[in-house]
Amino acid sequence: MSQSPNWAALRFSENGKRLHCESCGLPMKEGLRVPGHRPCCSIVCLECLLFGFGNCRWCGAQVEGKRGDTRHCSPECQKKDAAARKTGPSFGNGDRLLLYLAAHFPAIHMQITGGEHGTDSVHAGANRTV
Repeated sequence: MSQSPNWAALRFSENGKRLHCESCGLPMKEGLRVPGHRPCCSIVCLECLLFGFGNCRWCGAQVEGKRGDTRHCSPECQKKDAAARKTGPSFGNGDRLLLYLAAHFPAIHMQITGGEHGTDSVHAGANRTV
């Protein structure tokens, strides 16, 4: 991406009302929010919420099973996640979040990136809702 992401499209506040981060629980006056989720205090916490326990570590889809049984919804996601850990999106730097937004919320992704399309979406052509 040629320019830094402008995360303003995800900024959220309730007119000075004190909120708590959905991921870490810390108090905050404003945060970041993806549609369908409560606000988080940082990109790290937002990614923990989207890709943490009960969700695929790559695409964010809900996964079933006991804790530790599965971290991915499919072998394809497991391969993409393994490859990304070697070279690509590090956890918490916003890269994985941008891929998620490109797949699930393309209009928000375009606002954040200034109109650039995601180069490798989480699920090409996926029409999932959160």
